[in-house]
Amino acid sequence: MARILIMASGMDRDQKSLKKRLSVITGLLTASLFSMMAAIRYWDSFPGLNGTVYMASLALLILWPIVLLWTAWRGVTVYGMPKTEAWWWLSVPYSVAYPLSLLVFQLQEF
Repeated sequence: MARILIMASGMDRDQKSLKKRLSVITGLLTASLFSMMAAIRYWDSFPGLNGTVYMASLALLILWPIVLLWTAWRGVTVYGMPKTEAWWWLSVPYSVAYPLSLLVFQLQEF
């Protein structure tokens, strides 16, 4: 009985660690998307800095789907996360962050 409790507590800790990783990845997505939109909106204000921010944000924006997909796949296969929750982590962050960043920086032409 004690062995089952020890195993269950370890899985709970792994689930929390997985949620923390997914939250960090989602936060990086949102930060890179917002910083890229800010660089586009205020391109003339700080040309050198905006170019650097834009390139770094673009690299993160290209990298985050790969990392998020791998983390969600590991969550389903190793940690037993439900597939619907993994699909939520894959689909919702970008579909919410992109329109929100367009509204915040008033970039309706994109």
